[in-house]
Amino acid sequence: MDVVAATLAFWSVNPFSGAIKNGYIGGRGTIDAKGESIVQLMTMIAIKRSGLRLNRDIVFIGNAGEALNSTGGITFVDCHTDLLKDVEYLMTEGGGNQVNRGKLAYYSVGVAEK
Repeated sequence: MDVVAATLAFWSVNPFSGAIKNGYIGGRGTIDAKGESIVQLMTMIAIKRSGLRLNRDIVFIGNAGEALNSTGGITFVDCHTDLLKDVEYLMTEGGGNQVNRGKLAYYSVGVAEK
């Protein structure tokens, strides 16, 4: 999910190396929105386990291709319109998160993307 292109000119480390630089793992697919995707998935699991009664469905969609013309999302919509026909809200990967000195300063919510 959410893996960007591996054009070498745009990387400070080889995108396929997994190199550690300045305390961070560098490489294609190491960061992007994976942490946020897991938090969203874990929230879904926590809601299910809690027994919370909801008045509508929650649909979690994790697909590939967001960073490449949204190919995965377009394919999903084409093949599963039944899951999306009554959707009232959509939460994406966010608009950006600010971390200062190892602490989350804010988590912004994206209201529209692709």
